[in-house]
Amino acid sequence: MTIMAQRVYILHHGHEELPQHGYHDYHPAWDYELTELPRSEQLDDLKKAIEEVETDLLDVLNFPGAVVFLAEASSLQANTHGVYADGTSQFPFIGLSMEQLHDACEDTGNDFSVQIKATLAHELAHAWLEAQCCDDLSGDTEEQLVEEFAFTWVVHGRVDVSILESAIASPAP
Repeated sequence: MTIMAQRVYILHHGHEELPQHGYHDYHPAWDYELTELPRSEQLDDLKKAIEEVETDLLDVLNFPGAVVFLAEASSLQANTHGVYADGTSQFPFIGLSMEQLHDACEDTGNDFSVQIKATLAHELAHAWLEAQCCDDLSGDTEEQLVEEFAFTWVVHGRVDVSILESAIASPAP
């Protein structure tokens, strides 16, 4: 396992030891094929995004830490950059496909570190909603909320939890 920041860990093929966090015993290798660390420029972008997540999001979303695991694109749903491992909301596990993220950047022209940052925020927002027991949201509503949350942070530099809290204030009919 590679520790990238104080509270965010990266799991990848060859370094699959879980951090001792005491919240659950989930291991992503049960569900996903882990990949190697990316080449150095992608690794630098990954580190930068993780540091920003740790600085800006973990405390506001009330997470003690998180694990980012690098997954083969074939392990994720088609055209998916990342995934939140359901049931890990006390200590979120977020999977990233570096290949899918890279392809998305080539298609959109987005900066790689920004794409990683947006994906991490999106998946952490899913974890936050699960932690708040917002399981009565429709899939479309949840996706809209987490996209807006990630966009607001990445584009406007604001961590606006009220976007997610709106799901609690007005649950689906």
